Formats: sequence, C-alpha cells, structure tokens
Amino acid sequence: MMVVGDGVDFSGSQDSDGDDDAFPVTMAQRLLAAADRYGLDRLRSLCESRLCEEVNVQTVATTLALAEQHHSTQLKAVCLKFVAANLTGIFCLFC
Repeated sequence: MMVVGDGVDFSGSQDSDGDDDAFPVTMAQRLLAAADRYGLDRLRSLCESRLCEEVNVQTVATTLALAEQHHSTQLKAVCLKFVAANLTGIFCLFC
C-alpha cells in the first residue's frame, strides 16, 4: 500500500461496501490532467496506474479519450488492449 500526502490513498483499497472512496476515478482523471499540465511525472504515473486498474466496458471510451488528450501512452495501451479483448461487450452497449 502506498499513501501519498494529505491522506490520499493510491493503493486502490476499498471499503466494506466495495466502493473505492480513497482515490476515486474522477479524482484520478482530474489529477492526471493537472499532472500533465504542470509536468508532475510522479503524480501522472500514479494516476495512470489507478486509471489502468479501472478500465471497463462503461469507462473505456472516456478513459481512452483522456489518455489521448494527456499523452498517456501506458493508459492508452491498456484501453486499446481492453477494447480488442472485449469488442462484443462494447458493441452491445450500443444495441
């Protein structure tokens, strides 16, 4: 488990309900944008790792767009790999 200043838990631990309140995906998305803007490489890496853990059928399109916008090659690769492995599930969303 890695904890970074001000009590932000980057480990992805979950509470008893299964919700990840310690470092939600929306926070990781916003921090990734800020890290890209201000050149904070360590924060960028932590946010990319967190977002890579949360790629699913519902989030892959948004996450891929975010990865492209903020030049996150690792996150983009994870999203494209997920899409390739889950084409049927993704297309079923639009049925």
